[in-house]
Parts: sequence; C-alpha cells; structure tokens
Amino acid sequence: GKGVAGINWAVQLMALKNSDSTGASSTSDSAACVDYALAHGAQILNCSFGGAGYSQTFFTALKAARDAGVIVVASAGNAGVNNDASPHYPSNYLLDNIVSVGNSGPSDLPSLSSDYGGLVDLFAPGTSILSLDLTATGQVSRSGTSMAAPHVTGALALLKAQFPTDNYRQL
Repeated sequence: GKGVAGINWAVQLMALKNSDSTGASSTSDSAACVDYALAHGAQILNCSFGGAGYSQTFFTALKAARDAGVIVVASAGNAGVNNDASPHYPSNYLLDNIVSVGNSGPSDLPSLSSDYGGLVDLFAPGTSILSLDLTATGQVSRSGTSMAAPHVTGALALLKAQFPTDNYRQL
C-alpha cells in the first residue's frame, strides 16, 4: 500500500539490524546477525552492505551459512573499482554460497559506480530504484549495489519456492 513492490510477495522476511543509529556497524555485529538468521531458519540472506576489511569472524559466520545450505547475496560495492584488486567484503569472501551483485543501469550495462571484477557474479537493476525512507515523505530514489542485491535475493526466493528441494548450488 506504499507504492513500492518487491520481487516476491510470498516470503517471510526477517529484518536484522547490524548498525547503530549513525550507520556504523562492526563485522562482529554482522556475524551475530548471520548466526541469528541461521538459528531461526533463514534460507537466503541479503547483505546489502560492506567494506574493505576482511574479518575472520564474519567469514566463519558465512561459512556456517554455507555449511547449512544458505545462499548469501552480497552487494559488490560502489567505488567503481575492480574487486580483484580492491576487495569488498562480504562479497569477496571465497565461499561458493555467496552471490556477489553489481549495479546495472536502465540500459542493462554496469553502472560506472559499481564495483566489478572476477568475483562479481552478476549485475542487477540498481539505478534509480524506488524505495521507502523513514526520514523522507513517501518514496525516494536510490542507486547502488545495495539496491541491486535485493532484486537477486527476491529472484532466488522465487526459485527456492518453485524448487524447494534444490540446494544453494542448484539454485
């Protein structure tokens, strides 16, 4: 009823907050969110956040997700750089359950601001995406890989609904 729709309407969402009121977060908070999601039956995780720092704690949590058969969709980053040379985590963790998503524009070409490289699995619409914002009145338009990753998360949820016995590799 707010003028914004997602990819899949027949899912259960589990919103987890890994940052404080200023937007600051830690990888240990992100790992705790993954642990919570796994403990409560999540099958697909969306990580529309990230940065340059590798964290063994976060890697271990995402590896536990892989071991539980959970797909992790991660935004590739918005610096317009090659992730092979300038890693962006969690999208650059070397785990086969992570789907790294870049941002494409209206012409279906990668956005100049989107990170790219060998570890970016695919690009999805992420430019001028309508969204809701609690601090704005109504809809806002946002761009970036954090807007692209949820499209892939929703598409994977549709596949999971259609093929519930498929594992993360098959999906």
